[in-house]
Amino acid sequence: MQIRCAARLSFAQYRNFASFLTEKTFSKFEIMTNIWIYTDDGAANIDLVVHGVKEALQTLALQDSYTVELVKADDIRNISTSSVKLLIIPGGRATPYIKKLAGNGCYGIDRYIQQGGCYLGFGAGAYFASKSVEFEKGSPLEICRNNQLEFFPGTARGTVYSGFQYNANDGATAATILLEDLLASQLAINSCRLYYNGGCEFIPTPQSNVDMHQVQVLARYKDRVSSDDNVWSGAAIVKCSVGNGLVILSGVHPEFPVDQFDRSKYSSELLSVLQECESVRKSIMSILINILLSVY
Repeated sequence: MQIRCAARLSFAQYRNFASFLTEKTFSKFEIMTNIWIYTDDGAANIDLVVHGVKEALQTLALQDSYTVELVKADDIRNISTSSVKLLIIPGGRATPYIKKLAGNGCYGIDRYIQQGGCYLGFGAGAYFASKSVEFEKGSPLEICRNNQLEFFPGTARGTVYSGFQYNANDGATAATILLEDLLASQLAINSCRLYYNGGCEFIPTPQSNVDMHQVQVLARYKDRVSSDDNVWSGAAIVKCSVGNGLVILSGVHPEFPVDQFDRSKYSSELLSVLQECESVRKSIMSILINILLSVY
């Protein structure tokens, strides 16, 4: 069965997108600051994340304004808004993140965000930053817990698609994502396909409803874990205002450039679908980075 991307960016659409970025981004002459990517125990596919972040900075003409640094847990404990503009916690495994960062590490991250910092979490980085986690509940892989960080004030529940296995790509797929207004209006499309492997859906809990006004859904899964039909149903990418800072969490991976994949580890069908959607993926990643770097 052949699966195709919902849409590609036309030249006119890309021109409009580039114009939007030009209006919203900082001047390249502004003071250089740092983007930190966490690489300690549990972090995976760091090479893909670095490529994706640097590619987005180039798209935004900000490659000379920000330094991308790879950091460990000891660095995180002393993170400061005076030098770090954006903290990226990548996919991988959230349990090692908790073991390394519980206590002072999470306190440092929370303080940094409250004071005006920005956080971008993909996959495990999204589970890690949600108030509670329900992962593969009822299976041998089950993990259900409350987290120290509560940037998304509800539950990160996964997996959305079956077949996930640690240290393998058996559950990897090109998830169909429905774009909400903030993304759809800039890209002039309503859906796309993005790489997925074990990520979560963001689900409000009854106790979290009072805080949900701080959350905006940016994209949804066409397929979803929850059966609830409400404004949060199927949330795949969310933007959360936390104190003076801003957080974006994603269950899918717009940061992965398909041309950097190890082609021996993925099916040719999956790679073909992702390649068709590559221009849209690149634009989505650039918009997410731009939203966060534009926070003063």
